[in-house]
Amino acid sequence: MRKIFFCGFIVLVLAYNKAFPINLSKEPKNKGKIAIAVSILPLKYFAEQIGKEKVSVSVMVPPGANPHSFEPKPQSLKELSKADIYVKVGTPLEFEIQWIGKITSLNKKALVCDSSKGITLLNYSERVLGPHSEQKEAHHHFGKDPHIWTSLRNGILMAENIKNAMEEIDSENKDFYEINYKKLKKEFEQLDLNIQAKLKPYKNKSFIVFHSAWNYFAREYGLREIPVEIGGKEPTAKELINIVNKAKSEQIKIIFVSPQFSRKSAQVIADEIGGKVIFIDNLAENILKEFIKMSELIIKSYGK
Repeated sequence: MRKIFFCGFIVLVLAYNKAFPINLSKEPKNKGKIAIAVSILPLKYFAEQIGKEKVSVSVMVPPGANPHSFEPKPQSLKELSKADIYVKVGTPLEFEIQWIGKITSLNKKALVCDSSKGITLLNYSERVLGPHSEQKEAHHHFGKDPHIWTSLRNGILMAENIKNAMEEIDSENKDFYEINYKKLKKEFEQLDLNIQAKLKPYKNKSFIVFHSAWNYFAREYGLREIPVEIGGKEPTAKELINIVNKAKSEQIKIIFVSPQFSRKSAQVIADEIGGKVIFIDNLAENILKEFIKMSELIIKSYGK
């Protein structure tokens, strides 16, 4: 009798567990995926295009935040302890300078990928000087420009560095990552050719941005970026006058502003030149769309 009762009890327990399964596993949610933490959104795009369904990507600097002044919350730092790979921009970006040591100390087992490997850094753009009599004045030097991701050619190198990190962590799927990287590289190369063709008639022309973030883009297409704000420093009254005069002389009608920054100073210039302020996001997740938008708006800024 006891044997029959015990067998019946086991059957009930098994039936209950089938209907309401108890998960005793301590494995992470993203079982089988590489956990990747990246500094900024464009790096998320690169990582997801290469890793596809084999990766889970989190971003340290969220949409709308400024990586020059952002401070991560404790919960964000906690998430890093689960990462297999941490992808940093690898340039003198304030967020990384201040936090990279703390971030890597939280998870010493994570592979740190420097996405800037193989890339030559440019100096920040210089502000417009006045007439020839003022040329003896010292230019404003603010060190190396960290915005390497605003270049399609740099983007190919950054994507390759990320791909190499994935292969190091997950060598079994090396061919998978290589195929996806080559597709992304081809997309970058084709877009680069398209933009070159579009902007060729505007070689040596200037465009005005509030925050200096498009210097690498400018270099690749023979353009000149004129920044209003550099390294957190607003222009002097004389510098504002010089920028306005430059805009008028080249008939520039658009002032570009990143959504992470105030448009106040940019609006002053726009009002002076009879132009307008337009937002362009150098930190957009799909940075390729911003490249297309930027090239089209530069043409538009010259009234074409």
